[in-house]
Formats: sequence, C-alpha cells, structure tokens
Amino acid sequence: MFEQRQPYVAAGVQLTNRLVTNLGLSDWTTEYEPEYRPDELGAIQNKLSGFQRLADEEMGGNASFHESVTPELTRLLAAQALNDLAARECEWPDELPPNRRDYASTYLKSWAAQLDPFTLYKLGELLAKADHPKEVKDVFKVILLFPMYAETYYAGEPDLHFVDGIVNDAKEYLSTLG
Repeated sequence: MFEQRQPYVAAGVQLTNRLVTNLGLSDWTTEYEPEYRPDELGAIQNKLSGFQRLADEEMGGNASFHESVTPELTRLLAAQALNDLAARECEWPDELPPNRRDYASTYLKSWAAQLDPFTLYKLGELLAKADHPKEVKDVFKVILLFPMYAETYYAGEPDLHFVDGIVNDAKEYLSTLG
C-alpha cells in the first residue's frame, strides 16, 4: 500500500527538478537542493519565534518540545512560513510580481517541506499568470495524484472533502488549458 501512495511524491520531485531547470531558478544547487534567500530565512525565523512565543504564553513560561517532534514541527512551520511569504507577494489576482521566479522557487521549497497540494495549486496559478502553460499543466497533473498520498499526508485520516475539492479544482483548471 505504501508504494501506491508514492507517485504523488515522485512526480512532485520530478516536477521540482524540471521547474528549477526550465525556469532557471538560481537558488537551487545543481543537486536540486534549495538555498534560502534572506527574506525566506526571515519569514521562517519569524514563524518559529511566533510559535515559540505562543507556546510560552500558553504554558506560562518557557515551553519546550520533545526532541522527537522538534524536527517535524520545525519543518511544518518552515513550510507554512514559505507558503505565507510567497502568497503575500503573489496574492493580487491580475498582477505578476516582478520577482515571480523567486516566489515560484519559494512555493517549491514550501511544497518540498510539507508536500501540500494547495501549495502546488498556488504555484500553478502563479505560473499561469507568468504564461508558462506547459509548466502549469505539469503542476496540476501532479495534484491529480494527491489522492494516492492523502492517507499519509493526513496521518491515516484523510480529509476526503479537501482531497476531492483540490483534485476537482485541478481538473477544472486543466480543462481550461486545453
């Protein structure tokens, strides 16, 4: 069963590698490892600090987390910070940010950390605005594979409403591309 859920991840990694090459994303190494820009590092640090402050307030002092959950928690918060950063810069429906490649890269980094299909959806919208129709199709085709990974993503309890919604949205977007 595990192998059946991996096409989404494999296709997403292949998509990332193609987009890094095709879009000339310079903040990825030749081994397709991301490097982080100062704005990305700042967003991640702000998200981590904000979470720590909230936890401290809730605990009434210095909250600490078990070492077994810290890497996962850090990864998820970093992904959210990157997603939020790119969304802030790309949220205007009709405007294309001049540094769109930077934010396409930021969306890819966020996806790589969390494997979230909605992040890919936002990346697809950005690429559509930037007139990259082949890449847009590739992004939405990866989203169509998400149902095979949903059980893993949702730790055994997939949100079927969300899964169906994101897949149907991707199908609809693909149908408009021809």
